Amino acid sequence: MKHATFLLCVALLWPASSIAQDTPVVVEKTFWVKAGKERQFGALFQKTELQRLLRERQAGRVRWLRLAEPALAGGNGGWDLRLTVAWSSYEDMLKDAAGAAERQSRASIEDMLRADLVEEQSEVLIRETVPQQPG
Repeated sequence: MKHATFLLCVALLWPASSIAQDTPVVVEKTFWVKAGKERQFGALFQKTELQRLLRERQAGRVRWLRLAEPALAGGNGGWDLRLTVAWSSYEDMLKDAAGAAERQSRASIEDMLRADLVEEQSEVLIRETVPQQPG
């Protein structure tokens, strides 16, 4: 909840005019999961949050999403799952962030179990650019 509130505050401070209409708004969520609970978290994540985001994509509010997991266990406290979501518009991203409190209030048992497996989570609003070739 505190992460969604932080993202919403940052997004409101980020001027919408600086975001081109055809440019997706990209949010990256990183999860650190309790040791030994990675598979359980992954299964619950796929059943709950991933399905919600796939419905958002089908409705056109999400352009694309990407999941990443470390290929090798580092044992250095590295992250366990990274979710990157490209929202179709600034408004779609804001609506999703604003709806986080409501989703949490009506969370299913699976949502609550998934949240309980997370030790830490970060959310970052990113600005992606494609470098241009010189000349």
